[in-house]
Amino acid sequence: MNSKESVKFLLDIGAFALSIVALLVTIYFAIDTSRISLESAKVAANSAADARKHNELSTRPLLDFQSKLGIGPSEDDGGYIKIVNLGAGPAVITKINATFEGKPIETSAKELARIGGPFGFIASTLRVKQVIASGREVHIYRIKPSQIVDAEICPRDRARKAFAEKLHITVEYESLYQIKQSIDFDYTSPNLYQC
Repeated sequence: MNSKESVKFLLDIGAFALSIVALLVTIYFAIDTSRISLESAKVAANSAADARKHNELSTRPLLDFQSKLGIGPSEDDGGYIKIVNLGAGPAVITKINATFEGKPIETSAKELARIGGPFGFIASTLRVKQVIASGREVHIYRIKPSQIVDAEICPRDRARKAFAEKLHITVEYESLYQIKQSIDFDYTSPNLYQC
């Protein structure tokens, strides 16, 4: 081998060695980039999960039964049995179980009026798939003020409270994110027999 061929041979070996080094450096950075990409993907996934959890909590409804069983002639003497959404998001009613005197009933206005009408309750329908927006309410019963003589106030008041104690309603509902919750109307009068 002459000196020209030797130099060419050495240059070829040098070029080959440099190619190997360049390949190793590329592989090293590719692996490191893959690790960074994997870590970035993990951070992004965690951020998305955190954002979803935040959205779930910030749009969660909170339904509550409220009742006032007033009797008398003034505007403030009326009453109601209603569901109020105290939460931040809308609630969709998914299931209703209602009983009166331990027997299942429907929650149509007609059926609720049949059992509550004799006690002065004006009924509204409560139905599955009904949406209750944040800050809104749905009346099940309203009680209008009535002109009654003093002698009738106590018996009528007791009758309304006794009626409400026999009525039981469980409402299951869900949020926009399908988080399920339930509430119960289970009235117990603190002064049923005092008047």
